[in-house]
Order: sequence, then C-alpha cells, then structure tokens
Amino acid sequence: MKIKQTDFESYKIFILVALVNIFAVFIALFISDGQFLKEIIWSGRSNLLADFDTYFTNASVSFYAWNYGVVYPGLPYLFYRCLVRITPSTIPYSGVDHWRYLFVMIILTLCILMITYSVNKLLTDRSDRIRYVIIFILLVSEPFAFAAVEQQNAVLYTFVMLLIAMAWRDSDSKVKKELALIIIAIAASFKLTPAVVGLLYLKEKRYKEAVRLLIYGIVLFFLPYCFLGGIDAFREYLDATSITFAGGYMEPRPETIIGVCIEVGSLLGMELRKGYVLGNIVANIYLIVVGILFFVCKKNWKTEFLLYSLMVIYVNRSYPYTLIYLFVPLLSFIKDKQTPCKSDYAYMCLIALIFTAYPIIRINIPTATFITNYFCLYALIIILIADLLWNRVRQAKNGATN
Repeated sequence: MKIKQTDFESYKIFILVALVNIFAVFIALFISDGQFLKEIIWSGRSNLLADFDTYFTNASVSFYAWNYGVVYPGLPYLFYRCLVRITPSTIPYSGVDHWRYLFVMIILTLCILMITYSVNKLLTDRSDRIRYVIIFILLVSEPFAFAAVEQQNAVLYTFVMLLIAMAWRDSDSKVKKELALIIIAIAASFKLTPAVVGLLYLKEKRYKEAVRLLIYGIVLFFLPYCFLGGIDAFREYLDATSITFAGGYMEPRPETIIGVCIEVGSLLGMELRKGYVLGNIVANIYLIVVGILFFVCKKNWKTEFLLYSLMVIYVNRSYPYTLIYLFVPLLSFIKDKQTPCKSDYAYMCLIALIFTAYPIIRINIPTATFITNYFCLYALIIILIADLLWNRVRQAKNGATN
C-alpha cells in the first residue's frame, strides 16, 4: 500500500531505531562499568586487532607456509608485506615494540575519510544532517565498531573500496567509471566475495564494462604472485586453500546458513557432518534463488540487498564484520526517491536492528553475541524473497490477463 509522498520518509525510521539502540547499548555499557561489552563484542576471547596481527605476522614469513587456517590471495599478502617493510620493530631511544598499530590508526583514519566521501557522493540529494547522522550510525554500529574495527579485518578495506566504486560507477566522468571497475577488481582480489558485485554490470547490460572488470580481476588476482615466488607461490595458495576447505568448517554458529543448519541439526541430535552437508544444500539453494530473483526481478535495493547478502551468509567462513557490506544496499534505498510503501517502514526497522540491535536474544555459545542481529537479518531475507516472488507472480498474472 502506497502512502503520500509528504508523509514521514521511511528511511528516517532506520535513523530513529538505530539511534535508540545505540543509546541503549552505551547506557548499558556505562551502568555495567563496561562489562556489557561482552554482550556486543564479537571476539572477546582473542586479542584486539587479532586479524591484523595475523596478516602482519604471516606476511613476515614465507608464503602460506605458516597457517593453513587463514588463507587469502596474493594481493592482500603483497599489501601486508609492504606494510611490514615500512614498519620498524624498534627505533632508537624508544621502548615501543608495536609500531604497526600506528599504521593501523592511520589506515582506519583513511577508511573513515573515504567512507565520509562516498556516503556524501551517494546521498547528494539528502541534507548534510541526514548524511552525517547515517555516517555516525555506521561508525558506531556493532558490525563496524565491535567486529570489523575490533578485529581490524581486511573486510574494512574491501567495504571502503565497494563504497567508492558505487559512488563512481555511474559518474559522468569516464575516468571515475573506469576506476570504479579497477577498485571492484582490487576488492575481489582481496576477499574474492566482492566479485559478486560485478553481476550488477550484467544486470544493467553494461557488457563491455563487465568484460573489462573481468580482465582487471584476472590480472590483479594473478599478477601479485610474480612478486611472491611465481608459480610455486600460487601452487602453495591452492594447497592451503584445499587443505582449509576440503574438510569443511563444521562449527555451529548463527553467522552463516551452513552454521545455522549445523546448530539446528546438533540440537536435533544430528551429527556435525550431516548438518554440514544439509547446510551446503540449503546454502546452494539460497544462492540459486538469489541469482534467479536478481536477474528476473526489477533492479532495486531489494535485489541488491540479496546480492550483497551472499557475502554475509552464503560463505561459511563469513563473520559478523561482513554485515557492514549490507550498508551499501541501504544507501541505495535512501538514495532512491520513490513513493514509499508501508512495508518500507518494517524493512528499515529490521535493517536498523541488523546494524545496531540491543542484544535481546542470547545463547551461550562463543560466537553468539550477534545472534539478535542475525535473527533480524534472516527475517528480512525471508520477507524480501517472499515480497519479490509475490510481485513476480502478480506481474506474470497481469501479463497473462492483458
């Protein structure tokens, strides 16, 4: 049901709900002398900046010989190796032995700068106040502040890259449009999963750009190995990948479709292996459904949200920091000027909870601090799929009638 354009804009519900949750979380932190942090931090068991330390340490030793549990392609490895090269272990007359954290702060500052730039570019039709409130919500949201920043995972960099690319991909400047392709290719060469964003070009029938994006991606994926040992380094990457993923990752957890199936299966007395197999089946069915809906339905924020969700819940080794990818389709919703529907208010409430949920639902397992956020995410995904399917069926009926 459509409502008047003059009514309260639906994206403002996102802002309202998010700010209320953020306020509630920080009040709880204050009242508990900070102990409430255990309810919202993703990985309190590991050190702060644990992922960055792992990348940094691994880049200091031989390629992929270190740890088959953490595998990433050549480009990020080359990036961290360059970072190691410019970071001293010690300097004269200083007792500091962790100068790498200075570079962490510099990189994070640059990321925030790029986020601010991109959001302002994407939301040029919105007021300054709205744009900066939305930036504030992102920066203090749970997936960003208490997962991505806390771990300093490379998802921070790929997220920023995708934001910049989305800000430039429809630019009047040919240079910016081409840079958008290169940036998406860099993001995909860092984390692989951002490659799904390339499907947007196919959806929009921008085939020449899609081909160039594919070429950039192939070059940027393979070229770094020329500086890391050539074919031997690439073979080592393949060996590490096969060892890491051959046996699966059979851990019950709420962050992925496979993890949820393993969790539900274990509660029903199912063996982990069977739960893992079931999870793979369900995850691949979800992949097919999203792919079909993405290409047969009209391009809008809903199909974009489902596309980005593949980077969050389809890949079994995704963690809560990947939730920040969903900020991109949210910006698409806020950017588009369209006659709002009542359902948009429910969508905005759920998206606000995905980013800022007060942890109402709690389960005593190590990775469950974000379970409320994921409960809202799965609820939203189910509703979106039902919505898109219903609209598609209704359009088919109207077409048959006409």
